[in-house]
Amino acid sequence: MDLLTLYSWVAVPLLLLVGAFALVTGAPPMPSPGVTVEPIVGSIPEGTRGRALELGSGWGQLALAMARRHPGLMVEGVELSPVPYIFSRAVALLSPLPNLLFKFGNFHNHDMADARVVVCYLSPGNLGRLAPKLEASLPRGCLVVSNTFNVPGWKPKSELVEGGYPVYTYTMPPEKLPARGAKKD
Repeated sequence: MDLLTLYSWVAVPLLLLVGAFALVTGAPPMPSPGVTVEPIVGSIPEGTRGRALELGSGWGQLALAMARRHPGLMVEGVELSPVPYIFSRAVALLSPLPNLLFKFGNFHNHDMADARVVVCYLSPGNLGRLAPKLEASLPRGCLVVSNTFNVPGWKPKSELVEGGYPVYTYTMPPEKLPARGAKKD
């Protein structure tokens, strides 16, 4: 069997599987733009300890960078799409860190009650559906960092644009934006 045939036997089913899960999750598993990794990891104060979640951890690069830079954080990547999840587990095996863990599952069902940091690179629709859970689940003072997309209805504490990609940070409970059409005093 030549290399092209082998590639088509492997790549085509994997692409179909990734595409099928994009329909389930609402977005294809896209890695965080490389230029945003440092600003995201740098937005977490040095010395932060406790549990950090990357919701929709995809291929694992951001969770890995967080675990390397912040050894006081126990970083959990949560991913629903099987191909990126398996890839991220392989990366974790090749670069073992005691404070890095990847879990397969739907982050909407994931316990977040003791998180100190939550990071995500999710579509606006997914962020809008996730916001009520974050508001109900996360402890006061928890840092939330959203890559590229603003959480609908929340006013960011800060916004940094790197390479054309914004990184939004919030502190729980989030400050809310005024409702559309609301009169200003």
